[in-house]
Amino acid sequence: MGSKKAMTKKQAGKESSSFLNNIKWLLVFAMIVFGVVANIHYSDISGAVRAAVGLVGFLLALSIYFSTYSGVKAWAFIKGAQAEMRKVTWPTRPETMQMTMIVIIVLIVTSLLLWCVDGLFLRLVGLLTGQGG
Repeated sequence: MGSKKAMTKKQAGKESSSFLNNIKWLLVFAMIVFGVVANIHYSDISGAVRAAVGLVGFLLALSIYFSTYSGVKAWAFIKGAQAEMRKVTWPTRPETMQMTMIVIIVLIVTSLLLWCVDGLFLRLVGLLTGQGG
């Protein structure tokens, strides 16, 4: 019997947090829509003032987003990605320059090769259609 009450409390807590999460999403969406409409409506006000108010509204909506379940997961993903980026061994400047030169050389060779193949196909099609030769 006690387990049924525990399950009911757990489900009620889950439903409550889900409801709160949905309210937060609705608030974020409403803030974005309100911001766009207000920006259009108050187009006669200085652009700098509208940009400042828009930035504050965006940061407020972003903070509400990061308090949702999806926002918490996104923040955890961002933190994990930052940790992985710190683990990466980045190439040195000479290595980067060497690889860039190799890419440029391969690009030039490939472009010339494709140009030759294109010219060959142009001549073949011209011969087959009786327009070249």
